[in-house]
Amino acid sequence: MPCGKGLHRALLAGEGFSLVDAFKQIKDSSELSFLTEHGNKGWFGARLEVNELEGSGHWQFCQFGDDFYVVISNLLYAEPRYERLPGDGLLEFHIKLSGHLTMMISRTDLIEVDGPSLLVWAQPEGLECDEVVEPLHERSVTIYFKPDYILNNFVASREQIPTYLARFLLNQADSINYCQLPISSGILDIASSLVNPADHCGGLLWLNRIHAKGEMLICDILAAFDQLASSEHESFNKSEIQQLREAKRILSEKLNPPPTIKHIAKLVGTNETKLKYGFKSLFGETIFEHRHRRRMKKAMQLIGEGIPIGLVSEQVGYQHQTSFTSAFRSYYGVSPKDCRKMR
Repeated sequence: MPCGKGLHRALLAGEGFSLVDAFKQIKDSSELSFLTEHGNKGWFGARLEVNELEGSGHWQFCQFGDDFYVVISNLLYAEPRYERLPGDGLLEFHIKLSGHLTMMISRTDLIEVDGPSLLVWAQPEGLECDEVVEPLHERSVTIYFKPDYILNNFVASREQIPTYLARFLLNQADSINYCQLPISSGILDIASSLVNPADHCGGLLWLNRIHAKGEMLICDILAAFDQLASSEHESFNKSEIQQLREAKRILSEKLNPPPTIKHIAKLVGTNETKLKYGFKSLFGETIFEHRHRRRMKKAMQLIGEGIPIGLVSEQVGYQHQTSFTSAFRSYYGVSPKDCRKMR
């Protein structure tokens, strides 16, 4: 298991404590740079600085009552950070603009999230998972809320809840439930304005603006679920989810040679059409995009380990080094040789 000094839950409340526990400790944190409270509504917002010995940047934490929380990150850790997350029964919309995190449900079930992306996450109370954040520029907006917050404020009746969203809001799951959704330009624009606000952070106007934009993000994400509902592949049973997760595992482990969609579909026991549409719906990226990203990430790792470029090309499944160099430069904006000089 990777080591590290924890993320905001562990830093504020201690290892194994929940998000709600962490919010209770914010006002007493030594890293607090400002605090705004709205006494009439029971709201508060705060900014905490990352300890300069551990990285740079800051978090913004906002709480709106007992059922709606917003965490905004704009930071860079000096080393990978690890935290064990307890289940708290909250629904989470994680909008990642940049950076990389890995959610580890089990040794074989890993969810990797690169920006820009949108992760929907529901972790029942009593279930734990692990989270690792890489030392990359982390820019993200995460909204946490109790399922009733959606039911009470955004839908007229339970019958109007999109089918795909209903499994997050209504089902009493006994396992972690998640999906990655396509992220729209509107969601990106709102999240970017929260991470990099045009005006000064702090004050009641700032706090109200975060509340308003947080609800705008919820509206846009609910619209994304509506779009899924119009697709014939909008929902999956437990067996189909297992097939898709197994397909993702195969793609992550078999880089040389990379398996074809036809071969993966045969291995997991489905057809190519269901595999392609299901993979995109559940994980928010196509099989090609996921396979390419995994190959490029593995290539970067091998380059950092000092492996010769020709051997790196071979190990990530390229027959010709020139094709690998072109793909690497297109993905990272720099050639493999120049990347090695920078490390």
